[in-house]
Amino acid sequence: MDRKIILILFVISSLQAIAQKSLKSEIENIFNLLEENNTPFSGSLMLMKEGEKILTVHKGYANYEYKISFNDSIRFRIASLSKQFTAMLIMQLHEAGKINIKHNLGQYFQEFNRGEASKVTIHQLLTHTSGIEPNPGPYMWSHVVSNYKWDFKNNKAIESFSSQEFLDSISQQPLHFVPGTKYQYNNAAYEILALIIEKTTGMSYEKALESMILKPLLMKNTMVETMDALIPNKAYNYEYANGKTIQPTTRFRNLYPVKASAGIVSTVEDLALWVKAIYFKSDLISKASKEIYFTPNLKNYAFGVMNDKTYKLTNKKEINLIWHTGQISGVQTCILYLPEKEIAAIWLSNIGFSFPTNSFVKRLVSSLYEHFK
Repeated sequence: MDRKIILILFVISSLQAIAQKSLKSEIENIFNLLEENNTPFSGSLMLMKEGEKILTVHKGYANYEYKISFNDSIRFRIASLSKQFTAMLIMQLHEAGKINIKHNLGQYFQEFNRGEASKVTIHQLLTHTSGIEPNPGPYMWSHVVSNYKWDFKNNKAIESFSSQEFLDSISQQPLHFVPGTKYQYNNAAYEILALIIEKTTGMSYEKALESMILKPLLMKNTMVETMDALIPNKAYNYEYANGKTIQPTTRFRNLYPVKASAGIVSTVEDLALWVKAIYFKSDLISKASKEIYFTPNLKNYAFGVMNDKTYKLTNKKEINLIWHTGQISGVQTCILYLPEKEIAAIWLSNIGFSFPTNSFVKRLVSSLYEHFK
């Protein structure tokens, strides 16, 4: 090889190494600020540029009792990041002509053919503008918070309630507002979407997810956390006691009742494949369908993600940021994308509510925007 070419490649490689070191230093500075405020980060953070991974940082432990460190293959509960997968399944079925996002729910479930609920559309479920009851009686979070029943004879968990019980309960609740007129974040809406997916495909939600998204993208370490699943390489979940001491959390042992809104388990490595497919390519749906998927509605909410065209950085500059966070006991997560810079970030934490998520996102996004100016 020509010496000039070798020299050029060496210089490029050196500059890239310097840039990566500088970027890692900036990320470490953000982590240090969290620690100074007694809200340290524990988990994994991955950065991508133009669809390729450029930096991965691991902090803390996947298991604090045994000091088990993080790696790219440690699985986390991803909480509400699950919604973007559910929304993608719906969009795939819409594109295939098997459903229509403009359809009323009554076209899929007779329970929604009566009263105000008959006005609700799939689109409104996706964008949190349906007005349906977000916490329908005992059929959601009460079973998530409590420990699920265990069938010792057959060595498996027993589902706390049936899909029919859930449908009967939620369809009989009065709407909070006229569909399409207001925004109200709603986990129950995404569980109805899961039932539409199951009815349309003839598969369980988890099988549809595997067949339509996980296998095509080779996401081998991603799954729905079913009630009787024993998941290897999964991070333990923690909370702070009195704001200082890390302790294991015993809440939210059973996420299966909210599988479509908060029940998926994944890794930063797998989520990088997801991010590449939806932001940098069009591997799962067409470009036209992607435009619908990412179109912001009320409060900037699109399909399973926020698409904020006027997100303010720390210096008050407004940019376009597509993002979503996830938070439950023992979990904080986020996927974000800066279209102007073609940069994406994935971070997964196994300590719930340990630091202010929105301020962390703002510092991270502002740092990335400045670094890649």
